[in-house]
Amino acid sequence: MGADDPEVRAAYLRLFEDREPDATRWQELARAGDDEDARVRRVAIDIASRFQSPEGLSILVHALDDAVVDNVLVALAALRDHEDEIALRWCPVYRDWE
Repeated sequence: MGADDPEVRAAYLRLFEDREPDATRWQELARAGDDEDARVRRVAIDIASRFQSPEGLSILVHALDDAVVDNVLVALAALRDHEDEIALRWCPVYRDWE
């Protein structure tokens, strides 16, 4: 049904752009952050950068390890603008560092 096509996976994720994703959609975006195709990962990064939430922050932090430099730079720019104290305080990634 197209799930093998990265363009189809990216187009599906773009359906989440207009409204903050719910818990299930955030999980799908997090999985997309591990997709084999850099374009799919980039869509997940772009969407995560739109919504200041713990889930989005986690995706952005994960993207810092992306193999594609452009994806890392987009994630860094989004993290710079991410100012939600609640997200910083309650993000599972940061809880593990304390």
